[in-house]
Parts: sequence; C-alpha cells; structure tokens
Amino acid sequence: MNPKYSLNGAWNLHFYDGAQYTVKTPSALHQNPKVTTIFCNVPCNVEPALSDAGYLPKDLFFGTHILDAISYETYDFWFEKTFDAPEIKEDQKLVLSFGGVDCYAEYFLNGQKIGESRNMFLPVSFDITHLVKKAENRLYVHISSAVIAENDMPVDLNTMYQSWRTYSLSSMTRKAAHSYGWDIMPRAVSAGIWRDVNLEIRNTCEFSQLYFVTDRLSEESAAVFMLYDIALPHRYVNKDLELTVTLRCGEQSHSFCRAIPFKSGKLRIDVPNPALWWPYGYGAPNLYHAKVTLSAEGAVIAETETDFGIRTVKLIRKDTVSETENNFRFQINGTDIVCKGLNWVPLDVYHSRDKARYPKVFELVKDIGCNMLRCWGGNVYEEKEFFDFCDQNGIMVWQDFAMACFNYPQTDAFMNEIAREAEVIIKQLRQHPSLVLWAGDNECDLLQLSIGNGVSPGCNRITREVLPHVIFNHDKGRPYLESSPYISDRVYEEKRFKQCAEDHLWGVRDYFKNDYYRSSKAHFVSETGYHGCPSPTSIKKFIDEKSLWPFHKNNQQWILHSTDMNGDPSRTLLMEKQIRQYFGFCAESLEDFSLASQISQAEADKYFIERVRLKSPKSGGVILWNLIDGWPEFSDALVDYYFEKKLAYDVAKRCFSPFTFLCGEIENLLLPIYAVNDTLTAKTGHLTVSDGDSNEILWETDYRIEENTTRCIGKIPMNYSDKKLLLLRWDQGFHHHICGMIPFDFAQCKAWYETIQKQENENKQPML
Repeated sequence: MNPKYSLNGAWNLHFYDGAQYTVKTPSALHQNPKVTTIFCNVPCNVEPALSDAGYLPKDLFFGTHILDAISYETYDFWFEKTFDAPEIKEDQKLVLSFGGVDCYAEYFLNGQKIGESRNMFLPVSFDITHLVKKAENRLYVHISSAVIAENDMPVDLNTMYQSWRTYSLSSMTRKAAHSYGWDIMPRAVSAGIWRDVNLEIRNTCEFSQLYFVTDRLSEESAAVFMLYDIALPHRYVNKDLELTVTLRCGEQSHSFCRAIPFKSGKLRIDVPNPALWWPYGYGAPNLYHAKVTLSAEGAVIAETETDFGIRTVKLIRKDTVSETENNFRFQINGTDIVCKGLNWVPLDVYHSRDKARYPKVFELVKDIGCNMLRCWGGNVYEEKEFFDFCDQNGIMVWQDFAMACFNYPQTDAFMNEIAREAEVIIKQLRQHPSLVLWAGDNECDLLQLSIGNGVSPGCNRITREVLPHVIFNHDKGRPYLESSPYISDRVYEEKRFKQCAEDHLWGVRDYFKNDYYRSSKAHFVSETGYHGCPSPTSIKKFIDEKSLWPFHKNNQQWILHSTDMNGDPSRTLLMEKQIRQYFGFCAESLEDFSLASQISQAEADKYFIERVRLKSPKSGGVILWNLIDGWPEFSDALVDYYFEKKLAYDVAKRCFSPFTFLCGEIENLLLPIYAVNDTLTAKTGHLTVSDGDSNEILWETDYRIEENTTRCIGKIPMNYSDKKLLLLRWDQGFHHHICGMIPFDFAQCKAWYETIQKQENENKQPML
C-alpha cells in the first residue's frame, strides 16, 4: 500500500466578502486589510470553524441560529498549511490528495497555482514531485463563493423553465442538492475541505485499475474475471512480466502465477466451492482478500491488495406492475431477495462531521436488522468505510447518482461533468459486493411529470444516454435504474403513472391506512414514511424555552426545524393532523404531543412495512424513509439527530426480522395471521396470540414454515369494532398488532405501548 502522511489538523483560515473584494493570489491575500484570519481543524466546513472562533453562534442548530450562516454565503475562504515533505526514491512520486473540497477551488503550492476543482463529490490529486521542497512548503486552497459563481453563470432557457422552484440555483453546481434547503435539511450553502488531506508516496509503476467480477456461478465453482490496468513505465514494455495472485477467504486459499504480454487485460480465475457473499438473513457475507503482485524479470515492481465478494446480482423489472408476477425484485446468486431497507440521507448539515457519526449510525444499522440502504441522490457519495461496513455485514446498497428533484441542465458542458463524475465514482465503488444498483437520480422523472408541458421524462439525456454509457464502459454485472421512480416513455404515453412497479408512496399523509396506501399497486416501495415528533428531551436541545410550547402555526423555531426556510407551517401542522386522525384529540402538552406523534408514526411505519411484506412473493421490498436525522428536526426519521430512538425504531426492527409473524387486515370478521420467512432455512416452533390487556391466549398453533415463504397460517374471529392489543409470541420472537378502527383512546394506547416496550425488553434480538 502507498505510504500516506496526513495533512489534517491545524490550518489557517482566511476569509473576506467575495461580493465586495477580490483576491487572486496568496501574496495578495496577506496584503489585503479586509481579510480576517482564524484557526481551523481540517477536515472542516467553514461554518463550524467560524462558530468555534466566535463569528457565528456556538450551537448553529439551536433556535434560528442556522439562519445567521447565510450571511457568509458570499464569502471567499483561503485555507493555508505549511508542511515538510517526506523523502522519496528515484522511482517514486509524491502526490497531494484531497478527499473532497466544497466546491469551486484553486490550489497553490509554494506560490504556484497547481490546479482547480469544481465538484464537491470528487477527490482531487496533484503530482507535486517537482514542486515540493524538503521543508516549509506552503499550501493554499482558495474556495470561492458558490452563490457568486452561480450568479456569474449563463443559464439556458430549458434549465429555467424546468425548475420545480421559481429559481434554477443549485441545479448547475455539483454540490449536495440538500445544501440549498430541503424538507429534511436547512439551507447551508457551505464551503470547506470536508474530507481528508494526505501526501501519498506512489511508485511510478502501480495498478491503476484492479477489479474482480463474477462471471459464472454454481454451487461447485465460480468463474471470476480479474480485470487490471497498470501504469507501466516504458522501460518495462516487452519485458517478461508476471502476475502473482493470492486469494483467501476463511480457510480457503488459491494462488497462481500468469505471464502477461501487456499492461492491461483480464485473467479468468476458477474458484472451487466458492464462499458466496449473501445479504443479511440469507447467508454469510463472505469476502475474499486478494493480493496481486507484478514482477518484471523476476523482480517485484508493483503490488496491491483488495477485498471482493463472489456473488451475482440481477434486477428483474418491468416498468409497470402485472397481476401474475413480481415486476421489481432483486436476485442475489439466483435467489429472490425481499429487501427490507432504510433510506440513507445526510448524516450532518456539514459533511466534514459525517465520518465522526459513522460508528454510532453503523450500530443502529446492525441492530435494526435491515438488509438494504438506499443512498439518496440529494446526499454526497459515502466514504470507503461506509461501503466496507456494508460489505462486511451483508447490507445491500442502492446508490443514486448525486441528483435529486431537479431537471438538470441538458447542455454538453453539464453532461460532460456528470460523465466525468460518474466515471470516478464507479471506479471508486464498483469493487464492493454490497453495491447492487446504480440509480440515475431521485425523483427527477417525477419532477418532469409534475411540470408537464407535454415532455416525457425520457427527454433527460443524462439518465437515458450519459450514465448508461459510462456504466457500460466502467462496470460489469451490476443493474442500472434510470430514475427512482422510473417513468418510461410507455408509462408516460399511456398515462399509467399509478401502475409503476417501483414507486415512492407519500400521498396526503393524513391517515396511514387510507386508500392511497392501501390500494397502491407498486411491487417495490423505495420511499415511504410518516412524521414522528422527537422526545421533549431532544426538543429542548434545539428549541428555546419560550418557544417550546404551545405549538402553533406561527412558531418560527418549530417551522424552521420542520424543515422549512420560508415560514411555511404545513409540515409542523402535519404532525398535529396525524395525531387528530389517530386519536381524535389535540394534545395539551409537549409531552403528550410527542408521545402521541411517536405512537402514530410507529403504527404507520409498521403498516407500511408489513403491507409490502405480506404481498410477497409479488413484492420485492420496502425502503423506509429514513433512519436518522442530519440535524435536529421534526421528521420521518426513526432516530433523531442526538441518537435518541423514537418508538418507531423498535417497531421497525421487529418488522424487518427475516422470520416473523404478521397480522393482516380484518376481512369477513376474521383476522388473518401470516408467517413470513425470508431466510433460506425452514422454521419450526410454537406461536401464541394473546390479548395484551388480559394476557388471555386467543389462538395458538405449532408451525413449520418453509424457506423464502409467506403464507397465512390461520384466522382469528375479530369484530371491526374490537380495539385490542394482540401479542404474538414464538420461540425467541415477539410482535404486536393493534386491532380496531380510528380514533383510539390515547390513554389506552399509551398503556399498550408500555406493555409492548416491556415485552421488547424481554425479547431483545441480537445484532448482526
């Protein structure tokens, strides 16, 4: 591996209002009296650094403090670092690498400009071998204001017309879409060196590409292609080159040597009795470790190591549903998989803080037992640690390209930028077996549909031409979905919008069992959710005392944290509306409001997940929106920003269990009981269904449920008017079901959830 020397840590940060002053060089920077200088710790976004230095409030997420940061959107920022250089050998080079810089940046080393970048999602690197000194190297990164840069850009008419907002700002800049304000994120058009900075010593001869792809698979053997490309100095051309490959997985080990005539090509590796990579619930997520060495005339000149999984992935899909087959489902290793997932959204408003939140969020992912994370297109691309975690724990990843809810420019310049971005990201992530899908964007097809004007979403050349072409050139064996949800030309022409095989289910969100959700024909639901108020303990961390209660439509802090930057109270009123629907009353205290909201959210999410699972095998899965907040807010998340779980978390955890029992809806005065076994082994045991108040056993049975099976195992007499808490218990398992029609008595539901939580404490399921 290439030695790395971190340049993280203490830097100088210089800043000034870029709308009033211009500084073009490092020397001019130090001569300008309008420049202010503070210290910062890289990786960092500028706003937390300004907060630490006293230029912004200490807690930017408290009250309305986030609005104060908007005044710095027109500022330019210069990061400055002095470093000594490590020694390198004659056949080595020194590379300066940035994991991520947001966004319009120039780079200067020892007074000389060495490059530019304009995409926050991509790493940036420079060969500085011939510029660097042994000591006292001075590095500057100048990040100019994104809003000023956009102000100076020409805009084509189509981009203006197709925007869902009244302005087209942010569709042209390669920043995370949420930065300009979203329903889950405040406006924070930030700047910063938000990922690691390193000096890397690299050999002039190195593997520029190494990719293992499964070509054929059976129980007895797997055919794996190793695709490679080598940065080969000219002196080794036509020399005797040899590759040595060693693969290890557990006790398995395979090693061989092959002579190669050229710097790039493919080698077929036949692996007997392969240890396959499986999603959680279906088998072990086995990983192979590969060490590859290149020799020239017997001497080692390059080597590298990587992990990979032997598995196949297929997305079986049609653009509309049918009554006879499942038209949107994943197959891993030829086996149908029921996806029980969560949408992965920004972990923080300021992405330099994402990585510090990884460990606790990973614990949540393992504990809740999902088998898929959908990386939402309004976010950034996650780091290697995220994908390594998913590889090691059998978590499938659905990866949107970083576009969401815009009709992005169809200009040649923008499409070329997306092509460049996609190529870098694909090469960076394609080795991970957890990555099972590339999706072109989030809801851009839906947006085009909503704008209308007689133009089909198929006019989007980015997702119909550019991305498929890049994927074809740089990835193999991984499916692609044009948009989520995808509106094909046929669906558009025939106006079959309610028959899409994969869909996002939001509706009016008044009552979760209304006809919109109940009658949805989607075979795969990749977004759905329900608002749940954080606990009073958490709310007090971001709402000041005078604004805590009563909640009302003019409460600015509640509105801002709902999240809305324009004073619209509709999303805060949504929680009140949902409470009224479920309980028929308006809460008179913050404590009752929070609890009532969390109960309604828990029951809604339970219904959404169960409804999809009970449609199996005609359902490919559900991806709930979402796991955790990226800032303190009132939202659909199962866990708030401070890592406090809402009631819906444990309920979703039980709903996600690979093997469980679920209740359907009453029909003909009978309540059906279903067994759901999404594993590859049969399950046997004894099930009891009891009344949660009296503990009377209402029904019981022995069971044997075959692998990958969902079936009704019995029905219990039940009146529509009966309001009961049912407790379903089996060997090492527990679930609940609330029968009856709305409205429910709040005091009774509160008591029921105390019973449920007591049962949960007695039936804690182990983590992965």
